[in-house]
Amino acid sequence: MLLRAGMAMVLVVATWGVALADAVLITPGIRAGTGGALSCTAINVGARPVDVVVTLVNYPPSLAGSGSAICNGLPSARTANTGAVCVRGFSGPTEAFCRVTVTGGGKNSIRAVLSALDPTGTAVNSLYAE
Repeated sequence: MLLRAGMAMVLVVATWGVALADAVLITPGIRAGTGGALSCTAINVGARPVDVVVTLVNYPPSLAGSGSAICNGLPSARTANTGAVCVRGFSGPTEAFCRVTVTGGGKNSIRAVLSALDPTGTAVNSLYAE
């Protein structure tokens, strides 16, 4: 009986730890030329609000980072009329990848894409996060 209670406690603690872990999605890297830009967009497709941090990470690593967008309580696109999107952009020339960190939901609750934009703002290449 004591062994079963101990195993149940371990299972509860292990499950709790997994539930609190952040999910991270990362795109491949892409380049934006002079006059262009990069835009990383994350959309909450899950059933409930989540906290999302969208970060453009420049490379080579010696370059300064291009920053993050922090979107706490990002509503679900299933029910929201506006605001279910978190975006971080950066002007070219630059090379970067996008890292999306999700708290309160798993990888399946977010769709994310990194797009290279030409000087008119038209997407010329898009890479999806995994």
